[in-house]
Amino acid sequence: MYQINFIEEKLGAIEAKSGQNLLALLQGNDIKVNAVCNGKKYCGSCKIKILAGNYQLTESEKKLLTKKELRNGVRLACCQQVEDNLTLEIFKQKEFKILTTAKEGSTSLKPLITAQRINLANESKIDDLLAMIYRASGCKEVDERAILDLNSLALKQEVKILRQGEKIVALSNDLKKAIYGLAIDIGTTTIAIYLIDLSSGEEIDNYSLHNPQYKFGADVISRIEYGLNNKANLANLQKVLLSEINHKINDLTRRNKIKKDDIYLTTLVGNTVMIYTLLNLDLSGIAKSPYQLLFSSDLELVADRFNLAINQRGVIKIPPLISAYVGADIIANLLAVRIDKQAEWVLIIDIGTNGEIVLAKENDIFACSTAAGPAFEGANISFGQAAIAGAISNYKIKDNGIEYNTIAEKKATGICGSGLIDIIAELYKYGFIDSTGAFIKRDKLESWQQERMIEQKQLAYVVLSQMEGATQDILLTQKDIREFQLAKGAILAGINLLLEHVEINKEQIKKVYLSGGFGNYINLDNAYLLNLLPKEFKSRLELLGNGAAQGAKDYLKNQDLATIAREIREKTEYLDLARVDNFQQEFMQALNFIEGVKK
Repeated sequence: MYQINFIEEKLGAIEAKSGQNLLALLQGNDIKVNAVCNGKKYCGSCKIKILAGNYQLTESEKKLLTKKELRNGVRLACCQQVEDNLTLEIFKQKEFKILTTAKEGSTSLKPLITAQRINLANESKIDDLLAMIYRASGCKEVDERAILDLNSLALKQEVKILRQGEKIVALSNDLKKAIYGLAIDIGTTTIAIYLIDLSSGEEIDNYSLHNPQYKFGADVISRIEYGLNNKANLANLQKVLLSEINHKINDLTRRNKIKKDDIYLTTLVGNTVMIYTLLNLDLSGIAKSPYQLLFSSDLELVADRFNLAINQRGVIKIPPLISAYVGADIIANLLAVRIDKQAEWVLIIDIGTNGEIVLAKENDIFACSTAAGPAFEGANISFGQAAIAGAISNYKIKDNGIEYNTIAEKKATGICGSGLIDIIAELYKYGFIDSTGAFIKRDKLESWQQERMIEQKQLAYVVLSQMEGATQDILLTQKDIREFQLAKGAILAGINLLLEHVEINKEQIKKVYLSGGFGNYINLDNAYLLNLLPKEFKSRLELLGNGAAQGAKDYLKNQDLATIAREIREKTEYLDLARVDNFQQEFMQALNFIEGVKK
């Protein structure tokens, strides 16, 4: 056995067997390391620094790490097999820029659990206190745990009850007792938690965080593969997710000086894989075609059997699922735009690691999902990174020079999704690349352009050099452009094939809603230029913000939306793009940019 030590004292030390993979060891001990590809040795994200002990240098590391990193002992955890005692430095994870705002809904307030104040002074004198409460409130049953609450009410004339329909959930002599709810949107990359006052419907506060499952892979496929390895891995996916959510709920309650026992209702939304991992459900049925869901109906769970940091008498609600890759988050998006009231065709596009597209009008609803991959989140891009401090978020070529912005105005460290779109659009506008995304030969470029092109292992464009203010030379390679094209081609092909399936054209769509963080931060003109979105949508597009979160909040506040959500589920026809005959042809056509554009 070997011992792995860390310079971060709080991490302590862990034991390792000879030959044990270092990434798997770190993951199994809940030590946070980026692992976009989950150990497949192609992303280069699981960087650690080895300060002491013998270690290897693999071909993958030579390819994915810079010479400076290699000299300084930086290695990829996925490439290292433990054969000695080691001392490691784990690089600190930066804070994400996460979208929590959304187009506000106008749903009426009618939560599943409500508070009612009753006066027992006018009740006839009988020995049975509970009978008096039943008569005054109209309730007909009581949660068995609320029976103990009667002890504190014996001499009180005014009582506050919390009720779920005709069932008493809790009794209190604290007439000012508040009742709160949580709306939680679990994305593949990010999570947003909202604290809602259920008496007024007011949003009190919110908290956003990076999905802790990222250390098992950046996309849902990587996490499915990890979860299928063994039951312990599946349990890990649930453990890290639930632990981090509970930690942030506790932060929210402390920050707002309330008790977690005041939270009685929670709505959870997310894609199907996120819901499965949260519930510790077997992933094999959604791993490959033909997909077989374990359930698709909405769920109402008892809090004390789920270990969520709310009142253990509380209720957890999850909207229905549509398919293996269109989940409760898309139902929430559809509720946010009140799809049941749309008399003309509307299109909802949620661009993220998984791209979901819905086309709907009244009782006709059609949905598909596209494997866009994590490129929009900065993954699989040479100098790509998530939306963290220092990521280039906006970029422009002007007067043969560069203008750019970084998140939090920090020194540039890499490129996030919105920056990637801007950079590629500028390269296209200024003739560095053609409509197929290919770099123009260096000798065909003007002298100022040639100065920004270098050839190391492959031809690359210097996005920002160290002399221009970056922490290191930040490059964009041909492979990076292809990664973007694959992602954007999947989205565009999905849109076109869905329209073709329904037999309508783009002009028949009255409104297009763009949902999710990525869609709300990108330069839309560049998205049209690069053919990520059809240019015909330009005058009809509306930014929805975090539509899934808004739908989750509406679902929390109004129990009638559960019925509407079920109807949406029943009416939705899912189009499996993999089974569409001309998908490959449509996808290949969608890779190119709009032709005839050059400064």
